[in-house]
Amino acid sequence: MKKRIIALLLAAAMILALAACSGGTSGTSGSGSSSTSQSGGGTSEAKPDATEDETPSTEEGGSDLPFSPDNPIELTAAVSQSEIQGDFDTMEVLANYAEKTGIHITFQEIPASDRAEQLSLMLSSGEVPDILFKMSVGNADQARYAAEELFVPLSDYPDLMTNLQRWFDEYPTAKDAVTMEDGKIYGAPYILAGDAIRAGSKLWYNSDLLEQTGYSTPPKTTEEFYDYLKKCKEIDNNGNGEADEIPLTSASIDEIETILYGSF
Repeated sequence: MKKRIIALLLAAAMILALAACSGGTSGTSGSGSSSTSQSGGGTSEAKPDATEDETPSTEEGGSDLPFSPDNPIELTAAVSQSEIQGDFDTMEVLANYAEKTGIHITFQEIPASDRAEQLSLMLSSGEVPDILFKMSVGNADQARYAAEELFVPLSDYPDLMTNLQRWFDEYPTAKDAVTMEDGKIYGAPYILAGDAIRAGSKLWYNSDLLEQTGYSTPPKTTEEFYDYLKKCKEIDNNGNGEADEIPLTSASIDEIETILYGSF
């Protein structure tokens, strides 16, 4: 049991990094990841019978963890998946985590349009995976099902959630937003700290075309940007021998205007 709880918390910490690509603000937008105390339909206790002295080391290469690549453990996670996201079970970053830690996560991918209904069914039936990732578990549900010991309080294990603690130190309002009335934290927030992440519209460049047009980095002025687009239009990138290249595309003209506002 102790082995499973520790692996559960560390796995939750690992996949929190993916939440940075999920949208939201620089505070919290619902719960990014919640750890549950059940696997499938089998109920288990929410807390391990471990003392402070039994807390394992999480240092890289530490030998005190009760799992390793040679002693793996399997976990399950439900994840809200948008139409443009790939298969979580084949994501390279998660495969690397599994190889290094021995923690293997099988994802139940739920279409974002069905998220609310599926979450409600899971919680009401008690048939929940080990981790709820990007499932937007509201405060009311967290409080209710934590009282039923369905959720593991992440705040009970600060030594295993050092990265999350660091973010809480830097963004205390985010910590306040996910702290329940009992003073415990059951889910992690979305914290979007990078300016590039916060920007709603961005320009994406084809690195091969940059090189072909003589630019080692993206254009830095509107004059360079215009020159770059002209050169892209003159390159037969699709190789069909026709002058049909479109150097700039967007979902709407509004997005292009938004991107370029700061240049004028």
